Amino acid sequence: MGKEILILGAGFGGLEAASILSEGLDSSHRITLIDKNDHFIIGFSKFEVMFGRRTANQVKAYYADLAHDGVAFIRDTIELIDPERQVVKTRHATFGYDYLIVGLGAELALEATPGFVEGGYEFYSLAGAEQLCPVLEGFTAGTILLSVFGKPYKC
Repeated sequence: MGKEILILGAGFGGLEAASILSEGLDSSHRITLIDKNDHFIIGFSKFEVMFGRRTANQVKAYYADLAHDGVAFIRDTIELIDPERQVVKTRHATFGYDYLIVGLGAELALEATPGFVEGGYEFYSLAGAEQLCPVLEGFTAGTILLSVFGKPYKC
């Protein structure tokens, strides 16, 4: 009898796990991949947006277009992981599992760096890269400081 495999997060780790498992397991196993977004962005492509070479829509890879046989994709937000009961609750549903893979990634905490929220720009998110584009286009003189403030950092 097949098992319920639940993968939380559809970044590089979640997508790779779903791909490998769907290729290596028979169809009796159910693989469900859950992510709050409907698309994936390769981190390096945000530079293309930041420098105005591509638009945000041009760098998005939609999960619906990345469909893999044997993997069900659900767009939802994780609210609770209960390992004792082997249950994950999202905003809209509850999922049981036999095996759980958690690859939810890192969240930005811009307020953790004094002064950043008031005067800084980030390019780790697609929205941040879009906001930075006109700033860079209008930059004519001065100093730009690019920094990774510490671990963990998004790659």
